[in-house]
Amino acid sequence: MTELEMLRAADSLILTVAWQATMFLALGLAASFALRRRPARAHQALMLAMFGAVAAPLLTEAGRRLGLGMWGEKSVTSVIAAATPAPSIPSHPERRPVPSTSPMPVASSPASSPSRPLNVESPPLSLPPRPFPWRSVLLAAWAAASAVMLVRLAASFASGRRLVRRAEVVVDGAVDEGLAAAAKGLGLGLHASPALARSADVRCPVIWCWGSRPLLLLPMVEAAGEGVDRVAVFRHELAHWRRRDHLSTLAAELLVVLLPWHLLAWAVRAQLGRLAELACDDWVLAGGTSASDYAATLLGLIPQPHSPALAAASGRSGLRHRIVRILSDNLPDPAAGPRWTAAACLAMLLAASLAALAQARPAAKPDEPPQAADPPKEEAPMKTVRGKVLDPDGKPVPGATVMWIGSRKPRLPYVAMPRGDRAAHPRVETIARGQTGADGGFTIDARYRDEDYEKFNGIHIQLVVRHPGTGMLSVALKPREETEGVTLNLPREQVVRGRLLTPGGMPAEGVRVMLQGFHNDNNPVDLRGAFVGNVEKDEDLPDYWPRSVHTDADGRFEMQGVPVGMYVNLEFRHPEFAVDEVTVNTIPERTLSPGIKGFEIEPVEPTFEHVLEPARPVEGRVTDHDTGAPLADVYVEVIPMRRHGGQTFSTRSDADGRYRVSGHTTDGTYFITAFPSARSGYLTLSERREGATAQGKSLKVDLALDKGRLVAGRVVDHDDKTPVAGAAVVYQPEPKNPNNKRDYDLRSPVSVDADGRFRITVLPGKGFLAVEAPKDEYIRTSRRSPMRSVDIHPHGLLEVDIPKEGDVPPVEIELRKGKTLEARVLDPDGRPVDVFTAMFKGIDAKLIDVWNQGRRFSDGLFRIPGADPEKTYRVYLISTARRLATVAELKLDPTGKPLEVRLQPTATVKGKVAGGVGNVQVYPMLLFSPVPKEYKRDELFDGSVASHYSNILGQEDFYFHRDQPQPDGTFAFEALIPGAGVEIAGGSGDREVTMLIWDLKPGEVRDIGTLTLKERER
Repeated sequence: MTELEMLRAADSLILTVAWQATMFLALGLAASFALRRRPARAHQALMLAMFGAVAAPLLTEAGRRLGLGMWGEKSVTSVIAAATPAPSIPSHPERRPVPSTSPMPVASSPASSPSRPLNVESPPLSLPPRPFPWRSVLLAAWAAASAVMLVRLAASFASGRRLVRRAEVVVDGAVDEGLAAAAKGLGLGLHASPALARSADVRCPVIWCWGSRPLLLLPMVEAAGEGVDRVAVFRHELAHWRRRDHLSTLAAELLVVLLPWHLLAWAVRAQLGRLAELACDDWVLAGGTSASDYAATLLGLIPQPHSPALAAASGRSGLRHRIVRILSDNLPDPAAGPRWTAAACLAMLLAASLAALAQARPAAKPDEPPQAADPPKEEAPMKTVRGKVLDPDGKPVPGATVMWIGSRKPRLPYVAMPRGDRAAHPRVETIARGQTGADGGFTIDARYRDEDYEKFNGIHIQLVVRHPGTGMLSVALKPREETEGVTLNLPREQVVRGRLLTPGGMPAEGVRVMLQGFHNDNNPVDLRGAFVGNVEKDEDLPDYWPRSVHTDADGRFEMQGVPVGMYVNLEFRHPEFAVDEVTVNTIPERTLSPGIKGFEIEPVEPTFEHVLEPARPVEGRVTDHDTGAPLADVYVEVIPMRRHGGQTFSTRSDADGRYRVSGHTTDGTYFITAFPSARSGYLTLSERREGATAQGKSLKVDLALDKGRLVAGRVVDHDDKTPVAGAAVVYQPEPKNPNNKRDYDLRSPVSVDADGRFRITVLPGKGFLAVEAPKDEYIRTSRRSPMRSVDIHPHGLLEVDIPKEGDVPPVEIELRKGKTLEARVLDPDGRPVDVFTAMFKGIDAKLIDVWNQGRRFSDGLFRIPGADPEKTYRVYLISTARRLATVAELKLDPTGKPLEVRLQPTATVKGKVAGGVGNVQVYPMLLFSPVPKEYKRDELFDGSVASHYSNILGQEDFYFHRDQPQPDGTFAFEALIPGAGVEIAGGSGDREVTMLIWDLKPGEVRDIGTLTLKERER
């Protein structure tokens, strides 16, 4: 539950208990007064009122959770941000960076380095004073008073127990005869006679009912005189036992414990005790005792102070009223009667139910529009994965746990989900699991469909193996292994031992240490590892992942099951310290991969010490820019930038608009962004602060949000005008829109409801609305991205020009259905190429995002769902393993004739680079133009003109062209697509070189000689 939800629940609790308890207790007291001539019925009515005072708030809360109520709630627009975390902001090198396919470990300071002091120059930002926390104070006072009353009740019972233990059990024939006469004359039908005892601590007869057999306590010296009727006194006490008055007395005491602040609870407690005495008096008189004799008997008793035991006389003030009533001539039936009891119970249940339903049914949240149910999917076929698990020495491992895991696709791509929506990311789930047998073999079955999963955070379809005494193994499951079986060799275990210290050098106790992930990118052909990222709670970790550990009093921890031969990422979390990470090198040779070197990570040994940095949270208040009113539930992201990028930390503003985010600390830049819901009418706001110049233990940043304009609309199918339910809509302003004065980040989409309707916040002026459909059956359109040099390909697009004032007319966006384009991919001999990678512009398009990264296809079939029948697609196809590739122009055949594409041998370009200083990089770029062209330097940075070959080759072969050039400057780029233009680019510091090649032939090996780096033109 979020802080805002807790505050709302507290408000609801206080108000509901206040009015409902008051109503029921007041009704109970009124009923007891009206029924005062029938104490048994009055007592019963008051007991039922107590039940209603407690039950009604519980039933009300249950009704609220179930959405029950007598009337509908008015729809209210709240300011709720929801969405996916934005990608980390990378550094901006002068030359195009090679894109990364998997999250890299975050660089940490060496274990011996202390925390760096922060520069203190500028004064801290002012933060409006926090209002008095009346809710917290009220609830704390309530809890304290209840605790005091509970202690008082427990002490009272302890006192009663001591009284019983000190009493002396007696056998007195005269007393036994009187007790029997009292029970017989009364007709109580007692199933057991009470035990008898005498005590110096009682002044008159009392009965202790807390046990399997009640105990009648008599004073050591009984009241003398002929006026004391022993049978009448005993009959009164036995009536208490028969009526179970000890239970009703306990209920009244517990009511006071629950509601110590409620005056009516105290009044009910006192009234219930008085009515119990009057009802027992009625039983005495009904048994044949004369009123005058009983009144004389009561006057002859010494009153007993209040105790858990029930006394015949318990106070002079109440005794006077009892005697006056006893001497009256109108004495009622002492029993309430079964019909009365049934009617009273039914009335109370009806009253409690009506009170619970006296509320509004919760309206559907505007940020969660009703979604159309997904159409039923055909049940996935059964699939079997089998193999064998071997230990590091090659011996079978019995009893190992094998888990088949995959990243399940969300309903929409994560960029098409509202910001802050936890369902936006693919969910890594365990598809099936099993145990290895005595021979190390395993077979696991599950219903599986490949299209239901996608690669995310380096995980697509993996096999994870865990076994005590060995390292954890995580490997990608290849298509051929799914059918032929797989052999899994477990790595040796590396026990990681660390010691964490505070900034002052003292042991840091209670720090949570979590395994973020592990990888080894030294071998690009066999990438192994897994990554879960920064997960704040163990309950959110996947079931296949190791749980976190905590440091002991000496700051030490030990983590088992870590694999040898990996770069292992550990994360440290504690409220008093900044979130921090280290990379542990478990490779025996301690080698460093190019990725580790490129990110300047300094791994630590498996046994290490690390100094934590003090926490430096970012906090502030989110408000309306014009009115200053607080805005609740706004999603706030904080990105503390380090040398090679930043990681996102997030939270939501509370009911008072306040937020607090703890994450990394940095002397660099903090990016703070508030994302209100895109349907709220508010615009995002981004601020930046420099950590090196800020003061204080926290960075205080207030965020005052501007209002935009709201556009309502509908997304429909072009052919039949039916709603496209479940789609996502995002708005983007044109780059030169003058109203985008604060550079608003408007990438948070809204979801389309079951009727295809949406509402979204926009800016006055020119912009466009883009749509992502929940299915790929719709044709993607194209336009230039307003944010970067690339074309985007949403399913739907509508240009808008929004007026500054006046009504904004509703809009309608039509989506056109396409057809599936399929082509069989063959080798030069006409045989199917089982596995290959294909890429065309927009192949991985998602709303307004696109990376043009190649996608792996299997079964020798290339497919474009939702293809435009009128469009010709330029498709690049390659099989690096077989060194076959081609570029093809594909268009749907109107006759339905199947398409075929033949791959040809790939080309190779080799040469040498000279003139570099320090680290020299050389890499190939694919040119998209089908005809030779000349480009200016800056034009080659345009994503619609050229792309890194690593993107074209896809994630599986992303590192195919790495480690170039060799130490002597030579390079050789294999697996280049014949017939496609290629740019060979190189750089070192401020020096660079480029060469364009347009006429590569199948199987050609071209030597382009020496490329000399030259100073970059300014």
